[in-house]
Amino acid sequence: MNYKKLVSFLFIFAISPIIFCEESKEIEINDDIESEETNEIKTKSTTKNFSIYKFFIGPAIAVFHSQDKLYKEIHQEETLTPMIQIQANISPHFSLWSDLGFFYNDGYFADANTIQSEPKAKIYHLFFGLGVKAQMNFSNDANIFLKAGPSLMYYHRKQNLPATPSTISKTGFGATIGTGIQAPIKNNFYITIFGDYMFNEKTVKNPKYPTRSKRINLGGFLTGLGLQYKF
Repeated sequence: MNYKKLVSFLFIFAISPIIFCEESKEIEINDDIESEETNEIKTKSTTKNFSIYKFFIGPAIAVFHSQDKLYKEIHQEETLTPMIQIQANISPHFSLWSDLGFFYNDGYFADANTIQSEPKAKIYHLFFGLGVKAQMNFSNDANIFLKAGPSLMYYHRKQNLPATPSTISKTGFGATIGTGIQAPIKNNFYITIFGDYMFNEKTVKNPKYPTRSKRINLGGFLTGLGLQYKF
């Protein structure tokens, strides 16, 4: 082997570990970058699966159909009910919902003695509900849904009859179940057609006659139309 070949061989042999180390470092750096990108993608995917990625809020108008016999006798009509509806999607098929509503109605005791009492009566309800909604999606981001959850209702009635208290105020816990259709209309606005039933019964005692009590149904059907904006 001549001198030039020997020098070339020794030079290549000497720098080969450095080249190998540099290549190894590049491979390690690339692997670290790929690993970080993979972890970032997994984190984003996990965050998307378990975060609130659609939020809806808007007004609604419903008709309240009472199931209480006395309510029907006094007021003899259905009641318009303004509402605020909130929805937060937590997955493609499930969301959290919350409703807040209020209604007021004047009534009349047909059998009341106008000399001893005032036949007019006033009543109003304030109700709040929340729960989980299951959604089955179809074309153009529309869905059919079922919902259920606990509810809270405040009931107040004012009257002037000889044998009954002038005011009755009660708060009762109950439950709400419902169904409906939600569909987009334009520019992140959605329309909802819904039908709910509120279960809420309460025992009312007469302070003038402690032995007398009456079971009243604070709940009933709600059928209505809502408009929500999606954030």
